[in-house]
Amino acid sequence: MVIQLGGGRPLHGSAVGKLIAAYNPDLEARALGASRLEQFTAFTLTNRDQLRVEYAAIRDQAYSISDGESVEGIIGLATPVIDASGTVIAAVHICAPRGRLAPDRRPMVLTQMLQTGVQISRQLGAPDDTLPDTTLDTVIASEERRASAS
Repeated sequence: MVIQLGGGRPLHGSAVGKLIAAYNPDLEARALGASRLEQFTAFTLTNRDQLRVEYAAIRDQAYSISDGESVEGIIGLATPVIDASGTVIAAVHICAPRGRLAPDRRPMVLTQMLQTGVQISRQLGAPDDTLPDTTLDTVIASEERRASAS
């Protein structure tokens, strides 16, 4: 998949967009208050109540998943990068064809991504109390809840 650097992605339909919006109240309000949430694929969240629940889940689990929401057949994973003020300023992100990133492998990949985000955040001076404290077991549990809800 080719993503143009600096190109825009939707706050409601991409892993990075949902992650950044979930941690920024102004962006979350902007996404939820948009006059229309564009439907990029059949899987794009356009229901504001569902999107609100999704943003809360992202904050709870400290990662975001977009499963075909902006490009059909592509799964995106994003974890936060936090600066010295405790603000999420960027994301560790990967995307792959759905068949190349099986659901049973996602927890391991997400855990590694979370650890990478924590390492970057520490280099940026992020306060320890703002860093995700997520283990493989907690990611597995989150993914099991997510799978049972869908």
